[in-house]
Amino acid sequence: MGKGSYRMIGKLLQIKHTLVYRWIREFGQNLPEPHVLDDIGQVEFDVMAVFVGLKKENLIFKVS
Repeated sequence: MGKGSYRMIGKLLQIKHTLVYRWIREFGQNLPEPHVLDDIGQVEFDVMAVFVGLKKENLIFKVS
């Protein structure tokens, strides 16, 4: 059992993981641009907030 990584998909299909990556990248490049509705007022990135909160390093950003 494995996750949905390029390497695992390649193992299942008995091909190189780089070929899987190229297939997915090409498929994504051929998709139409997403349509975003005008009435969206707020978007919440809950998963990102959890990730940033768990990060152990303290990063200092300088604004000039």
